[in-house]
Amino acid sequence: MIDFIKSTIDKITKSTGSQLVYGESIVIKDKIIIPVAKISYGFGGGFGKLESKKKPSKETTDDQNNEKGDGGGGGLALKAEPVGVIEIGEFGTRFISFNQTKKMLGLFIGGAVLAALLLRGKKR
Repeated sequence: MIDFIKSTIDKITKSTGSQLVYGESIVIKDKIIIPVAKISYGFGGGFGKLESKKKPSKETTDDQNNEKGDGGGGGLALKAEPVGVIEIGEFGTRFISFNQTKKMLGLFIGGAVLAALLLRGKKR
């Protein structure tokens, strides 16, 4: 089981790095586009052992009387979430976030609520 955990950790550490976070560059006209992702991962494992020495009965066989066993398992999850792109062009380099729409919508709703409150107070 320990070897499995060590092997899994080795695979994770070897597969991490800039090639997971930054994708292959794409050339479009006079610009270079580099995809950017957020990487998260988790892993876990467990091991168990069963030892049971039952008293023999008429209904059980010898194999059922002396139960011994062990088992183990593990799991690994890797998640890659796109967060934006780096754009390199003749006018410089910039990061374009995919979350800008959510931020702009939040600011718009906040501004609308504030405007409604101010207009309501002005009418009184």
